[in-house]
Amino acid sequence: MRFSNENADRNRLLIILPSLSGGGAEKVGVNIAKGLSDSGWDVTLLIISGKNRDYEYLLDDKTKYIFLNTHLLFSFFKIYKFIKIYKFTKILSFSLEISGIISIYRKMFGLACFLVSRSMSILSKYNENAKFCWKIINKLFLTKYFLQSDIIIAQSKLMKEDLIKNYNHMLKSKVVIINNPSFIIEKILNSDTAEKKGSNYILYIDRFSKQKNLLFLLESYKELIAGKEINSYLYLVDKGTELGTILSYIRKYNLDEYVKIFDFNKNVYDYYANAKVTVLTSFYEGFPNVLFESISTGTPVVAFEKLGGIDELIVDGLNGFKVKYLDKNDFKEKLLNALNFQWDINKVKLSVKKFSFEKILKEYEDILKC
Repeated sequence: MRFSNENADRNRLLIILPSLSGGGAEKVGVNIAKGLSDSGWDVTLLIISGKNRDYEYLLDDKTKYIFLNTHLLFSFFKIYKFIKIYKFTKILSFSLEISGIISIYRKMFGLACFLVSRSMSILSKYNENAKFCWKIINKLFLTKYFLQSDIIIAQSKLMKEDLIKNYNHMLKSKVVIINNPSFIIEKILNSDTAEKKGSNYILYIDRFSKQKNLLFLLESYKELIAGKEINSYLYLVDKGTELGTILSYIRKYNLDEYVKIFDFNKNVYDYYANAKVTVLTSFYEGFPNVLFESISTGTPVVAFEKLGGIDELIVDGLNGFKVKYLDKNDFKEKLLNALNFQWDINKVKLSVKKFSFEKILKEYEDILKC
């Protein structure tokens, strides 16, 4: 990919992603880059890692992009060199670590740029659960410099409250709430289908990581199966570091007949549309894409009430049920309720119309025009 080093104009923008792995932030970043390019912005997408290119299929010829093909830990000087060579003065970052180091560039080397940073999750929880090296680095200095961004995008009210309460009440003036968009809402809302196929499964579709608290889900499901309270399969879709732990649990408790694991793929619509309910039992979330994408297909959701974005997303009895945080009995009760509830599929779908991609893209444009 070739780049111009002409003087920047107000619509010239660098978007930086840590990778193209199958996560929510990566999907949002790629689609925002494409949407801004289609709207007339001169966008360059810089991707740090060349591994796990799950969302590369979303890129097209209209969007300029380049892979640094390095680990985030070793990328900082390469990022600085790239910004300096191509004279970017407006940057949208999808990583605390990247935003922190760019703020350091501004302070130490006089790098002149307008920095908009998207907070990746509830920041206090993110730092608490980071890998050891990042936990130390973030605590020592990167979080401090991340907070010096010109604008910080929080994906939910809970994320904004966490930033102000746990870091600095003065952040209130620079934190803007922009929810994540659903990339399948338009496709679904334009459909008159009000019936679902007869598939009999509960869906989890997200990374297999410690953050997602999948053993809680498996333990709850195992107890419902053992008590013969449920006859639905459990589909786990994606991949991640906890796959081995999950497989061991399934074998230990003889759940092979009931729990099915599928690799991540781009055709997620059918998984959502045909599920009876989508569940999420994470320890923390910023704004879970999987929930509103599920809702936009007409499939209700069950999730903990203290996750970021849940207040904006779930209306009990309309599109799902909220569960007391880490309360297994309440989770099992709400899951059974969701499976037996008579949902109005069209009302479920319409409940997330406010998260359309066009609306969210406009909100990004508005802050980037500053």
